[in-house]
Amino acid sequence: MSDQTEGRLTGYFSWYSADGVEAIINAMVHPQQRRQGIFRTLLEAAATDMREQGIQACRFKVPADSDAGQHTMEHLGAQFDKSQYAMEFLALPSDEIRNPNLALRPETLKDFGFMVRCSTHAFGDSEEWTLRYFGNTREITTHVS
Repeated sequence: MSDQTEGRLTGYFSWYSADGVEAIINAMVHPQQRRQGIFRTLLEAAATDMREQGIQACRFKVPADSDAGQHTMEHLGAQFDKSQYAMEFLALPSDEIRNPNLALRPETLKDFGFMVRCSTHAFGDSEEWTLRYFGNTREITTHVS
C-alpha cells in the first residue's frame, strides 16, 4: 500500500502457503503510519483471497523484538505457537571450505527424493505433505548443474 500524496510505501503484506491449508504471513506498516487501518485493510483484502483458495489457518511471522507486531497479534487474538531461527548461506569460495569430507553445492533434480525422505524423517510430516510443501516452495533457478 502506498501513500497517495507522496508515493511512499506505507504498508506491506505478503502471504504464501506451503501446503494449501495454512497461510504464512509477513506484514509491516511504516511506524509513522500505524494505527490508521493500513494493516487491517491489507489483511481483509488478503483474507478474501485466502478464503477463495481454501486457506484454513494463518501463521504470522513476527520478530521477537517487535513490540508493535506482538501487540497486533494480541489484538487479533492470535496465540504464540513457536519461534524460529533464520539462516542464510553466503556462498563461500571453495578454498574457504576446510573440510575435505564436505561438499557444498546446489541441489539437483536427482537429490529430490533424498530431500523428501530426509525432511519427512526429520520433521515427522507425511511424505505426501512434504512433496506438496517442496512443490509449493521451490524457487525457480537459472543455474545448470
